[in-house]
Amino acid sequence: MSALNWGRVGRTRERNLWLSLGFAGSVLLFWLLSLLPRSVALPAQLGASAGIAYYLRDRQHPLFEAGLRLGAQRSSTWKAVLAGVGLTLGALAIVILGSMAMYNLRFQPAIRLIQQERFSEAAVALEKVLRDHPDDPPATASLALCRLYEGRWDEAAAGFEKYLGLPRADSAMAYANLALVATARGQTMEADSLAARARTMEPAVFTDLYGSDDMKATLDSIAQHGR
Repeated sequence: MSALNWGRVGRTRERNLWLSLGFAGSVLLFWLLSLLPRSVALPAQLGASAGIAYYLRDRQHPLFEAGLRLGAQRSSTWKAVLAGVGLTLGALAIVILGSMAMYNLRFQPAIRLIQQERFSEAAVALEKVLRDHPDDPPATASLALCRLYEGRWDEAAAGFEKYLGLPRADSAMAYANLALVATARGQTMEADSLAARARTMEPAVFTDLYGSDDMKATLDSIAQHGR
């Protein structure tokens, strides 16, 4: 915004000041809007940036013309446009990378807890991740897995069912775990149907996940590890 409006006229020091303030303001604006649900955050960020830029352009035009009348040097418009676009994209990149870093700082410790078979602690950490990223596929699947090991069948089933509706879900893994939940509930026919569906997608899915194709033996192993 500052590049498009102020960056075309004035002394170098003043232009750099406005560019820096515009960049800092854009980062703050994009960060605040990133707190919105993921589906609306990016459109809101771009829309707000364009709207503010248009508003400031309209308000600053008389100042720009007055500057030229007072002898200010006109700078290249295309350079200002490139600078404005670059700063906007840079501000977005900082917010996105910062968000990814914060996500990893919270998600990776949960994965380490799962690897250490500390499922209840991992579940607490994953719930915190999902409060900020409610539709995150890895966190959703990982929490459902924790519930499976804890023997909390309803929550495990709800988690894997939700995971199936998210982008890039590993459907074979989800159906295999839903089959295990159905087996634990004594729903034999449903368990067999879900297991057959999982094996159709990935024939060795149970062996790959749990080292055995026997669902009851797998449940016994899960119960032992979840204690």
